Amino acid sequence: MKKLISLILIFVPLMLPVYAASKNSDLQLQIENIKKSNLVLLNRLNTLEHELAIILNQVEIIKNNHVENNNYKNSNVIMSEKISEDILEEEFKIALDLLKKEKYSEAEEKFNKILEINYDIKLINEIKFYSGICKYKLGKFKESIAQLQNYIKNNSTNRIPEALITIADNKIALNDISGATEILRTITKQYKNSEVSLKAEKKLKMIN
Repeated sequence: MKKLISLILIFVPLMLPVYAASKNSDLQLQIENIKKSNLVLLNRLNTLEHELAIILNQVEIIKNNHVENNNYKNSNVIMSEKISEDILEEEFKIALDLLKKEKYSEAEEKFNKILEINYDIKLINEIKFYSGICKYKLGKFKESIAQLQNYIKNNSTNRIPEALITIADNKIALNDISGATEILRTITKQYKNSEVSLKAEKKLKMIN
């Protein structure tokens, strides 16, 4: 027994450095593995940062393209509106020329086509006035009255007396003498000493 204890006492000190060395070796290996893992993570983070930068750049490009497209569309809309306005003005001139040539049916058709377009242009009220004249000349008396009343309602130009006297002419054609008389008297009161007022006075004498 004493011999066994003696042997243990001899070999244990000898084995301790080996155990310690083995333990240090394992610890060093773990440290190296941790360093390698950290390096992998760092590389991955760098890759993710690079990918994120690319994505953000693409988003910025898309955003800029969207703004440019909107600007382009707005520019096209403005150009389209300008072209449409020019075309309508040209159509108006053609219709007016047809009216002067007493081609009332063709002129009315032109005027109506322009009025069907929901477009706010400076000629729109003028078109309503001349369209009302065409309708009167074509015997569309009620339509003419409605058109000219709409013109007067939305206007304040010097053509109002002409519109009023044409409405009176429509009423005379419809045998609405009292209605025509009322309008003609309004003209003589509101537009004294004007050419239209003189015409109104003559018509009053004719129907009364």
